[in-house]
Amino acid sequence: MMSFLWIALVVMLAVVVPLWAFQARMIYFPSRYEAGFAAALTDPVSLLTYRCDAGEQSAFYIRPSGGSPPRRVWLVWGGNGMIASQWIHHFVRPDIDPEDGFLLIDYPGYGANGGSPSPRSILAASEAAADAIAAKFGWSPSERSARLAVFAHSLGCAAALQFMAKHPVESAVLVSPFTDLMSMARMTVGWPLCHLLTHRFDNRARLAEIYTRPDAPPITIVHGTQDEVIPIAMGRALAAEFPGVRFDEVADAGHNDIIDDARDRLLAAMARPR
Repeated sequence: MMSFLWIALVVMLAVVVPLWAFQARMIYFPSRYEAGFAAALTDPVSLLTYRCDAGEQSAFYIRPSGGSPPRRVWLVWGGNGMIASQWIHHFVRPDIDPEDGFLLIDYPGYGANGGSPSPRSILAASEAAADAIAAKFGWSPSERSARLAVFAHSLGCAAALQFMAKHPVESAVLVSPFTDLMSMARMTVGWPLCHLLTHRFDNRARLAEIYTRPDAPPITIVHGTQDEVIPIAMGRALAAEFPGVRFDEVADAGHNDIIDDARDRLLAAMARPR
């Protein structure tokens, strides 16, 4: 009997310890840029560099096509399998508001960035990126709140919401968000292994914090009915719990193709009231 218990314990540890120790590899899928990547950038894209506790960071700034300083800069966070350069073609297009600029943010450990990704390091790097773009244009704290907006996809929604819970922004468009990473872990590895999760992004909790403020920004959630990664039920749940959220359900759109399939609807959500 004791030998059986020892065998069961060893088997359990063989499963549990790697899941706990290497869970970051199951959450984040960082890619790196090749040396000299910045030299290939052409107008209207430039590199903005800054520092945080994770080390040297960089983001791609896309200036407004109208040529004037931006009336608004969108902070853009992508999903866990993307790097910021892959977003450039989405925002260097003639249908973009000519007064809007974009800052495409890589997570620590992604692209050319130092450090490794975690909720804490991503928040610190996001705050450093926002500080850097505000400093570039000499914005005061009140100007910064009125001029920064948020666009995020998938895991990026968690990065965006934890930033928004601490820093006011003008508006936010969140594409394919999960409710919380614990629920995603429960779907992936089941109970009780999901409780090994330490990277506990919680979009529901961050939205609750945002909506306690009188200056809560307009927030739109866009989610595809055929999302194969993050069920649309999660987007629906967030919108149902927070009536201030505008919810746009895109028929037949999957997790990644929604960015192109629903482009007109995303641009409409991003449009400044006239």
